[in-house]
Amino acid sequence: MPATKKLIKYGNKVTNIMYADDNILIFTDKSIKIIDKNTLSPKYTIANVSKYQSIHENKIVTVGENVKVINFKDDILLTKFLLDNISCVTLSSVLIGVGKNSGAIAIHSIIGGKNLINLNIFKTKIENISFYTDYIVIAQSKNLIKGINIIEKKIEFKYNDTANITSFTIANDLCFIANQNNELKIYDLKNSRVTDTIYLDFCINKMKYENGLLIMQYENGFQALNIDTSENFVIDEDIKPIIFDSQNDELIAVDTDYNIVKYTINDLIPVKEEPEEDTFKVKFLTVDDSSTMRLIIKNSILNNFEDVEVYEAEDGVKCLDVLKKNPEIDIIFMDWNMPNLNGSETVDKIRENPIYNHIKIIMATTEGAREKVREMVSKGVKGYLVKPFKPESVVPLAQKMIEIVREEKNVQ
Repeated sequence: MPATKKLIKYGNKVTNIMYADDNILIFTDKSIKIIDKNTLSPKYTIANVSKYQSIHENKIVTVGENVKVINFKDDILLTKFLLDNISCVTLSSVLIGVGKNSGAIAIHSIIGGKNLINLNIFKTKIENISFYTDYIVIAQSKNLIKGINIIEKKIEFKYNDTANITSFTIANDLCFIANQNNELKIYDLKNSRVTDTIYLDFCINKMKYENGLLIMQYENGFQALNIDTSENFVIDEDIKPIIFDSQNDELIAVDTDYNIVKYTINDLIPVKEEPEEDTFKVKFLTVDDSSTMRLIIKNSILNNFEDVEVYEAEDGVKCLDVLKKNPEIDIIFMDWNMPNLNGSETVDKIRENPIYNHIKIIMATTEGAREKVREMVSKGVKGYLVKPFKPESVVPLAQKMIEIVREEKNVQ
């Protein structure tokens, strides 16, 4: 669980919470409590306000019988006017409102409440609206999103999803669109096309982009998606958030018990341990039907060299099985006289497969006759040990082969 900081064990019903400059605003059914986001101390309360809708440049827009625009820093009612809104957003001195159960948007001047424009956008109810630029508003109804140029009064783009849209948010020139099929679409607003689809195991109710993370709230939890890596992770397993907001590197959430919790966004990102740099290891295979001889060769290698691995096989058939599973083996110590497949036949099989061309083979056998040695040299064998031999005789041959392998692979 990430480090959290409990702001308030509020207890009372919280309908919304949000950052506003250096303040945190806590909304209830009838009031707005304003607290300092750094000291967490209360500043004042605005009483007798209805449903909160939007905020911009220190102005709170609330909706009841009238739309009220309040300057929360001075607690002054700037203006109020009739607008049967269910949702609204503000930009400078302009307010965009959505008619109740309507597919139309109304644009009002905050100063004086004058109606500027009415636009019929959808045939069905508008569920959500947001600004993309100073003059383009994005509106969503069911499975359809449209970008509306409010100056030229025209549709700039539209996107029709395969399922009903549950949430969308805008970051730079991207629109993140979540639907009921647990899909998250990334829509390029400049080029009007979906560039990626991410499949989740939950349905997003609300999301917001902040500092490279897409904060996602769903029915039973709270996750973040790292846009750069496409990795998502649980923010806090101990709470079920109902509402949240973010600002720069901070995140606040309200859980089902109306506790208010604060997070530092950078602290939420899981820290990946840097993998240790892989150490190159020279890999040996000792092939002999005598377990004692395999052990002598194995111990001679392990006791005298670092960064080596030694595999074992009891005959030629087992040798080929080991190579099939470990084709990266570099050096083989090979006996000649073995059951099933002898050393000479095994070398032939190895040389038939170009995958094993890099393997250096050293014979370790009782077959020391000159013609036998010549036969194996003609097959590309790089060294020869005649049994019986002392364990220390393995070391110089192994050393020479290790140097060749490292040089070929440019390993110091």
